[in-house]
Amino acid sequence: MAPELSIDKQIDYPYKGKYGILTKPLDGKMEFKTLDEKPLSHEERMLANMMINIKKDRSLRDKYSKGIERAKDFDVEKIIQEWQKII
Repeated sequence: MAPELSIDKQIDYPYKGKYGILTKPLDGKMEFKTLDEKPLSHEERMLANMMINIKKDRSLRDKYSKGIERAKDFDVEKIIQEWQKII
């Protein structure tokens, strides 16, 4: 989602990358409780806020709604060509 970043680069979240927005990773725990029982974590609030921002902000939504263009980078024919170059 952010090929412009090196793998070891520290980033500030949320990071608005070329193809999408990165938020801090969630802890991966599935808990079925109400918000009164267990409020959202900082990471969960960040993700929720970015989802709301994309819904409300047309320019942000337009910027990140071109997923089909990014998907073409992973087309099977393109990937085969890349592997053939390596092999």
